[in-house]
Amino acid sequence: MCPLIDFVLKITISYLLFYFHFHIRHNFNLAHSGGIDGAIYSDKTGFMGNPAHAPGARYAGNLCYDAAKSWQLGWYNDHDVTFYPENESSTWGTVNTMVGIANYDQATSDTPVLIKLETGLAEDYFINFNRATGINEQNVEADDEVTIVKANADTKSQSYLQATLLEGESHTIDGLGTASGIVVKLLSIDKTDPDLWKAEVFIGTDQAVSVYIVHLNTLLVSFPPHSPNLFHSSQ
Repeated sequence: MCPLIDFVLKITISYLLFYFHFHIRHNFNLAHSGGIDGAIYSDKTGFMGNPAHAPGARYAGNLCYDAAKSWQLGWYNDHDVTFYPENESSTWGTVNTMVGIANYDQATSDTPVLIKLETGLAEDYFINFNRATGINEQNVEADDEVTIVKANADTKSQSYLQATLLEGESHTIDGLGTASGIVVKLLSIDKTDPDLWKAEVFIGTDQAVSVYIVHLNTLLVSFPPHSPNLFHSSQ
């Protein structure tokens, strides 16, 4: 077969497969996923953001859904966590070890794949570690970053990507919790096990994150990284 014809056929079949998968997922009661730019389907971190239209993208077979759609489907509800910032104090904060959906089978009760921040309103915030491996290895946007998505995951609802975080980056959700909002910060990614990366994610008030960072720096000065005494009693 002519190489050009072969190439055109492969591209055509890929796009036909993508659009079949994309539209049949509406039958799962899933709406589109919008990006940070506010467009209807520009969230390329998940299937419902039409990732085949991303620059340089191709049909993505190994691709999951964004955090809100994943929560809505309920497939991972034995490894998710819900927090209620509106009920917490001005110094509330929590550090969570997250793994990607691709590592769901290795997740434990201490390593959720999804976190929900309940607002008490129609739309809530959903967080995941967008690990680009396995069933998500053909991810198009924010590889190996923490993502935050806003949506009403109780029904078929348009979702919007709020932020994607690299190590050390943070995003403040204004109007949630205290007057200063709630901070989501990707503290670090543990890559010790190449098959199971773990993201350390802080969630809390701006006052709490300041206290936590000061406390962490004090620990690192007192006990060098990997010190056996860092979290263990000397007894």
